Amino acid sequence: MKVCRSCLKAKDDCYFATSRRGANGPILKNICKSCITSRRHEYIEVNRVDRPCLNRNCEQVLPSTAHPTKMYCSRRCSSYVAERNSRFALFNSTQADYDRLFVEQAGKCAICKEDCSTGRKLAFDHDHSTNTGRGLLCYSCNVGLGSFKDNPLSLLAAIDYLAAYDQG
Repeated sequence: MKVCRSCLKAKDDCYFATSRRGANGPILKNICKSCITSRRHEYIEVNRVDRPCLNRNCEQVLPSTAHPTKMYCSRRCSSYVAERNSRFALFNSTQADYDRLFVEQAGKCAICKEDCSTGRKLAFDHDHSTNTGRGLLCYSCNVGLGSFKDNPLSLLAAIDYLAAYDQG
């Protein structure tokens, strides 16, 4: 039995959450689970305000009546942010790195110097052995490099092959 510091009622240990492991096992919190829950609800009610969607490209505002853990105005915004974050995490880079390269390359592919003809965003090209970014490529150039497995010798062989059959 333990006495809750908030409601001052004696309750069994199962009504208290554990905070961490001590030398002799888990340590029980001083406030029971129901008091923690009611305090959390009181805090949420007092501090509810309209807040922006966490997708920085979205201008929607979440109303104060929205659940406090809701961070995005729609599944579309949530999916967009999750996809963007996971894509850049693979290459140890950020959206700022992509934006910087986009400006440096004037929004064009680093190889063909064209806009992406498919209407997609430029792909973040990276070295597959080190996962470091190299530049932004259109869909066609990115797939082409991937087909040659980023091997310069294979690309030179392809150039020689094309040159041998060049009619111009």
